[in-house]
Amino acid sequence: MMLVGIFLYSIIRKSFFIVEQKPTVKQEELNMETWITQIDTSIPEETIVYNNISDVVDTDTCEIKDVTWLNSLWYKYIDIFSWEVSNPNTDYRKYTNQFYVQPWFKEAYLCVVANVIPSYQDKKWIFYLWILFNDPAYQWLVNVAYNKSWVLYDYKSKWADKRLTWRMYGLDLKEKDKSYWLNLNSIIVADIKKWFTKISPINRLNLWNQKTLRIWWYISAGTSWIIKKFRIFYKWWFIDNLN
Repeated sequence: MMLVGIFLYSIIRKSFFIVEQKPTVKQEELNMETWITQIDTSIPEETIVYNNISDVVDTDTCEIKDVTWLNSLWYKYIDIFSWEVSNPNTDYRKYTNQFYVQPWFKEAYLCVVANVIPSYQDKKWIFYLWILFNDPAYQWLVNVAYNKSWVLYDYKSKWADKRLTWRMYGLDLKEKDKSYWLNLNSIIVADIKKWFTKISPINRLNLWNQKTLRIWWYISAGTSWIIKKFRIFYKWWFIDNLN
């Protein structure tokens, strides 16, 4: 009788009480994983702040890294060539567009990616970038100079000037395109009378009495050159393509 009572008591006890079981090792691991996933482990991203246009534009390709930040820095841009120019006619009016320019510009930069045709990519060839902003006073070969014998030179010559860095050597062009990033507030150009001089094409953009403007640049390689990018970045105001 006593045995029957103990047996009944154990059944009743199990019915009304939950027996706490010690979790297994596997269960503890699952519980830990669940707990970890519930914790916010995300680290706030560091806020990136750009201050200069060179931070948001790749000066080797003229491509914009961050359009939002370019706009936030009050910069706009326009493509002088909207297509790749290859073996063009020497008459720039046939392959450049005409623009309406509204002064007053605070800053302006030109970015160019250029090369020559493969047969000209040889050590015997040296090329120069030529500019023209609608006026003979705003033209000539960029960042090179004449010596006393009126021979063009750059930073690699014995008359070296570290600012004269824009000659294009044929073998270099075989490896990669030549890129130019030029501040239109001040550019050094070859000048027959002064060997080299500084010009400010931004002054040509900022003329109040001008209505239209043609911006022309080319490589001194006859009709054997290629311009892949030709883009002006500017601050404030605007330039309108009239073509």
